[in-house]
Amino acid sequence: MTAWYRTGTLSVTNGSATVTGSSTGWNTTVRAGDFLFVGSSQPVEVGSVVSNTQLTLVNTWAGATASGQSYAVAPGAAWGDVSQYAVEAARIIANAVQITGGSAVPSDADGLPDGTIYIRRTTGVADYYQKASGSYGTPLSLIGPAGSTGSVGPAGPSGPANSLAIGTVGTGAAGSSASATITGTAPSYTLNLTIPRGNTGATGATGPQGASATMTVGSVTTGVAGSSAVVTNSGTSTAAVLDFTIPRGDTGAAGADGDSFTHQGDYNSGATYSYGQAVLDQNSTWVYINVTPGSGNAPPTLPTTSNSYWQLAARAGVDGTASGTVTSVNGQNPVSGGAVTVKADAVEINTLTPSGYTPAGSTVEQHLAGISSALQSAGVNPNLLINGDGMVFQRSGAITTSADDTYHVDRWYALTQSGTCTVTQRQDAANGVPFMIRMTQSSASSQRIGSAQILESIDSKVLRDQTVTLSGRAALSVNGTVRFAILEWTGTADSVTSDVVSNWASATFTAGNFFLASNLTVAATGSQAVTANTLTDYSLSATLSGSCNNLIVLVWSDTALTQTSAFDFRAKLERASAATAWVKDCYADIINRCYRYYYRIFSSVLTNAAGSFRQATNAVSIMHYSPVPFRVAPTFSHSSPTWAAGNPSGNQVANYNYAAGAHSTISGALTFAYTGGPGTLNRFYAQATSFSGTAGDISLFQIGTSAWFAFDAEL
Repeated sequence: MTAWYRTGTLSVTNGSATVTGSSTGWNTTVRAGDFLFVGSSQPVEVGSVVSNTQLTLVNTWAGATASGQSYAVAPGAAWGDVSQYAVEAARIIANAVQITGGSAVPSDADGLPDGTIYIRRTTGVADYYQKASGSYGTPLSLIGPAGSTGSVGPAGPSGPANSLAIGTVGTGAAGSSASATITGTAPSYTLNLTIPRGNTGATGATGPQGASATMTVGSVTTGVAGSSAVVTNSGTSTAAVLDFTIPRGDTGAAGADGDSFTHQGDYNSGATYSYGQAVLDQNSTWVYINVTPGSGNAPPTLPTTSNSYWQLAARAGVDGTASGTVTSVNGQNPVSGGAVTVKADAVEINTLTPSGYTPAGSTVEQHLAGISSALQSAGVNPNLLINGDGMVFQRSGAITTSADDTYHVDRWYALTQSGTCTVTQRQDAANGVPFMIRMTQSSASSQRIGSAQILESIDSKVLRDQTVTLSGRAALSVNGTVRFAILEWTGTADSVTSDVVSNWASATFTAGNFFLASNLTVAATGSQAVTANTLTDYSLSATLSGSCNNLIVLVWSDTALTQTSAFDFRAKLERASAATAWVKDCYADIINRCYRYYYRIFSSVLTNAAGSFRQATNAVSIMHYSPVPFRVAPTFSHSSPTWAAGNPSGNQVANYNYAAGAHSTISGALTFAYTGGPGTLNRFYAQATSFSGTAGDISLFQIGTSAWFAFDAEL
């Protein structure tokens, strides 16, 4: 503002710094620092312009409150001053309708209203545009003209004298260009030079022949195992003497334990003998060599040394006929006290023809070593797994499908990815393979399926720090991959989390990925590709840790099987570093080992009956002894049979009362209860409102062909 401004009227209030205008236009006519006169009062300084109709004073109004007053605003500074102009321009711009900007020329079609201010900013350009009637028009440059050149300033003082020192002097390649560089800052500089090498000169004349050098081997010393080999010259450059230090090799791994004989005393025709057992017959030692245990098969009569069952190991000597004192045996003289020590490597066997083995020589020691080697090759290691091929299936008929983490054939339980499967026995898959476990994928959605077995703690802890091998045969009804694993449970012994698979979709077969993360160590895993419907061998070895409380083996189809696809397998676990041949245990041995974990009473087990007596009006006590004690007190279950008043059939039970000479009748609902423990006596009760007969009557409990009672002590 360059002139006084008096348009409109205003109102002031005593003690307030706010001035209110009427019909005023203060935004562009008044600024901070201007002086306001109201009537005949002293001028007051404007602090700020709030709007066209409001001002704020630097100090509060000291005069009387008044309204509709005439006034005058006098400029408080020279508006011609450039800096003041810039300030006023900025204030005017701030009160514009809209402000925008950019580096390009504005477009009239940008949709912005009239009054919009556009500031164009780019290198060397600062233009002011204001839109009017829909057009920005010609811009106003905000850059003033260049001023005239100023006068030359006075000469500065003389600087210090420069110095130049020689720095590096390098030799360049022959034929290259010389170079020089200067480093440093004023006034101290360094000159660095690179001067090329001269070209190669002509070949000189041949010198006289030197003396011939010699080289000999000096000392050869054995170094510590694992150290580096060392060669030193203890001579001169023309007469070298090379001294060698060659490290000893690392100690080799211990060999697997060899087989040993178990002597059974004198031969007994009524005893059952197994492979590797030894007896005394005809004053000679014989070893049982048939892989099938048997009895009644005597050793042959000497001089015959073998038959299908026995091999002569040590033959009785001929009784001496002379008398007197023995002074030596095979050249061995008596020690103090008259005893003669005869070593196995000093006694020759000259009349024995080996059969089934090859000794390295004729001594007793060499014959025994040959027999031991033959036994190892024969694969007589027992199977640490119980029912490795599923020959015993007590639950058959009691289950139709197996869900995840449920038992099926004895000692084996199913592990499935998402649904159920059907478990049966596959018989006579091939010669020498009478039984295999068959798992048929029964769910509509494809899934991976497998089976696992947990070894009890008493059978697992003895394997700590030992090498074990899992082997067997497997087949799929489609082309695919079978996987297998040896796992260690390191948590509380015999309190195993049996569902050991955490994520079937994981391809990382470690704890916390495919397997459980807690209390589980993955000793080893392996895989084997199989062709559809083809039996394929598999094998996996692992050395167990000292923390193993329960050993777990798992065999599964890594291929997601469609509905009705089949997975067959059998498994053997042995204490060895390599797989040996499958050894088939007899059925009686296997089922008695299974009874420790699961025992099912049904008609074929009881020959259709069990002893019982009428204990009370409402209960009949049924007593039956299991063949072996249970691992723990078992869980009792049954087929929910119904009561028959005569001989039972199907899923029925009955009780023949000898005292009454008739089958018992009942009234009320039939239930069963069990109060036994881990021993061999299994006593359970049939209960109802009442039973016919008298308390204490001896009776016979009968079971129909599809009824059953089970005692489960599995891990």
